[in-house]
Amino acid sequence: MNLIQYIFVYREMNKEKDILVCKLQDSLVKMGRKALWSYDQSNLPEKISDKIIIEKILLFGDINNWQDLKKAYSIEYIKDVWLQNMALGGFHPEKQEQIAQYFFKINNLPAFLVEYRDNYINDLVERAF
Repeated sequence: MNLIQYIFVYREMNKEKDILVCKLQDSLVKMGRKALWSYDQSNLPEKISDKIIIEKILLFGDINNWQDLKKAYSIEYIKDVWLQNMALGGFHPEKQEQIAQYFFKINNLPAFLVEYRDNYINDLVERAF
C-alpha cells in the first residue's frame, strides 16, 4: 500500500468513526435527563467528550448503542474509561456485570474488581515512596 492509499483508507476509517460518534451523541441527547442529567438541556455542547459518551452509553445505552460503541472506540479505550470512571464505584451492579461480560469477557466481576482494586492501591503506594 502506498502513502496515498494509506491516507485514503485512514480518512475513510476516521469518517466512519466520526459518524458513529455523532450517532452515539445523538442517542444521548435523545435520552435527555436520564443520561445527561448534569447538562443544561436547553444548552447542550456541540461536542460531548469521548469519555462521557462512553460512560453514558455503557450505563444507559441499549445493545445497538453498545455495538456502535465497539465500532467507534477500541476495547482498550472503553475498558480504560470503564475502569477509571465506573468499575469501582459500585453503581448499577447488574449493568456492570453486563458491561464486563459483553465488552471484556469478564465472567467473574467481583474477583476481577478485587484484583484490580488491590493492584491499583499497590501502584499508588509504590509511587508514594
